[in-house]
Amino acid sequence: MNPSIAHSRPALTTADRDAVGAVLETGMLERGARVAAVERWFRDAYGAVDAVATGSGTQALLLALRSLGIAPGDEVVMPTYVCPEVMDPVRFLGARPVLVDVADDYLAAPDAVARACGSRTAAIVFPYLFGIHRPVDELRVLGVPVIEDCAHFLVPGAPGFDIAGDLAFFSFKATKLAAAGEGGLVLSRSAPRAAALREAAASALAGQVCGLYAISDLSAALLLEQLARLDEHLALRRRVADRYLAAIDDLGQLVVADAARRAPAPFRLPLRLADRAAAERFIACLGTAGISARRPVEPLCHHVLGGQGFARADALHAVTVSLPLYPALTEADVAAVVAALRGCCAGHAS
Repeated sequence: MNPSIAHSRPALTTADRDAVGAVLETGMLERGARVAAVERWFRDAYGAVDAVATGSGTQALLLALRSLGIAPGDEVVMPTYVCPEVMDPVRFLGARPVLVDVADDYLAAPDAVARACGSRTAAIVFPYLFGIHRPVDELRVLGVPVIEDCAHFLVPGAPGFDIAGDLAFFSFKATKLAAAGEGGLVLSRSAPRAAALREAAASALAGQVCGLYAISDLSAALLLEQLARLDEHLALRRRVADRYLAAIDDLGQLVVADAARRAPAPFRLPLRLADRAAAERFIACLGTAGISARRPVEPLCHHVLGGQGFARADALHAVTVSLPLYPALTEADVAAVVAALRGCCAGHAS
């Protein structure tokens, strides 16, 4: 059967539709007052010196890299356990992505990052995968600019969960924590980085092939409505995650890493099965019950490049499964997922 509960979908309201309709009434469909308001929201929320909105998260990373002067021959260190699209801006600029293994929390292992840094290392990209956070202090001491990938992480002001790198970028795709259908943003807390960011944005907007493109006021209007409900959406995600965790702990057959349990904004709840075959059976069983589950990252970066030697990332990829977890889930949806969890675990035990 086709799954009736999608793995992810945006939570849209009448207010979202009205906000987009209001932009249509003005006739300003490109970059205007709404885009400026988005940039101001992020500057204020994060205490940043500047924020620059872009047409996508990929474009935001491209802008961050350009502002650092990344060029052919440079190397950019990043974990292999992240969506391969994160490599695209690096390769577009002629630089080389240097992949590293991850720790048990799915984030780049600090010792692996340190070993990978060399004379050509120009930046480190550090994704907060699934909404899991770890301080970047161990990376900043390496003396290399750190770009925090916040595509799965949007919790400004949460105590103990700071954004402290040189630059940070966000994504507002349809299934992200704040959904605008498209769009991204880069922010910086330091004046020199902010100046370089604006200079890079100005030059990239000058008509280069594959240059930067701006988010529209249409997307920005939708994003502002989503940001206005961010606290509500985060609370809903937390509530759903806690319901799942209670069932998982009761069943005793599934493992959730402590870091994922503590995530302040659970974008995904990565479950671990016994092995690859068990994970595949589990995904198929949930699908039969009408629940869309999948591997949360597929493929890994080194799978795309044909590399080897990432033992922890491969081990986690083999056994990790992601459940539907988003604010648009109804109480009935959550109850159906919990029932399917129980049914699939019971079938596996028998």
